[in-house]
Amino acid sequence: MCIRDRLWICSNCFAIYNSTAEDREMDVLDWQKKWSQIDDFYSVPPPQEFEAALKNHGAVFDFFSKDLDRQFSGSYLEVGAGGGMMAAAAATRFQVANVFDHVTDRLNQVKERVGDHYRIVSADEIASLETDTVLIWHAMEHFLDPGAVFELCAKTLKPGGLFFIQVPVLSYEHVYPGHYYFYCERSFEVLAKNNNLNILKFYYDLSLIHI
Repeated sequence: MCIRDRLWICSNCFAIYNSTAEDREMDVLDWQKKWSQIDDFYSVPPPQEFEAALKNHGAVFDFFSKDLDRQFSGSYLEVGAGGGMMAAAAATRFQVANVFDHVTDRLNQVKERVGDHYRIVSADEIASLETDTVLIWHAMEHFLDPGAVFELCAKTLKPGGLFFIQVPVLSYEHVYPGHYYFYCERSFEVLAKNNNLNILKFYYDLSLIHI
């Protein structure tokens, strides 16, 4: 069912598909790669700011550790890692931090500072991983086939593992060609059920919601 030009809603999971790129016959993958080559896009902090940036990103893990009463350890996987700083913070808490993104130049810069337990993996390598925690942060909305990515990540989880996903709410400023999908609680309930996972909790960052 079409709810407005170029936005379509799934009657099963209520996910919303933004068909702007498809309608305009845009090569969004190429567009995203060019965008990511801009110097200020996910830039790696200089050495004098690196530790402060690690602490800032690490606050996310500290929050979830306290709220869920879980200590992070073992193996970590992040898909759609952007500049790689979330994974760098994870590398201070996990024995191995596996990180994936289509653009790897910034990941390589971060790896030089973090060490060999910060592992840059290919898409093909993800399927062979066994992970204690998976994170998709500000990336799920960019995937052309989010169901397949979710399934791939879910299969890596060990029993009792945790899967964290952050996505933007549907709002005017978030509707642009690089954002293919928008989600609601029902969307993730369907994804979780289809992959034999249980939903622990939904969180909302009210500072990012514009009314």
